[in-house]
Amino acid sequence: SDGSLRWLVTQQLGRFLRGSTSHVTDDNDHALWGDFLGLLSAVGYGGYAVQTRILCPHDESLYSMQLLLGYIGLTSLITLSPITLYL
Repeated sequence: SDGSLRWLVTQQLGRFLRGSTSHVTDDNDHALWGDFLGLLSAVGYGGYAVQTRILCPHDESLYSMQLLLGYIGLTSLITLSPITLYL
């Protein structure tokens, strides 16, 4: 099962990369950059989801989910605000 999932992910990544490089022309130079940023954000969200699952206790009565999400939002706000102000 793990091997077939790995093959599926590899196959889809290959299709993604092949498709994103086939439509890059002189007029559309930013398409590949946008595809890369989309892939990077998906990987980042996957890492966040895995970290949350591993680091948070399995018993949700031991911590406040609202407080956890508030801290995540505050960290994101502080981290991403310079980028937002730049754009």
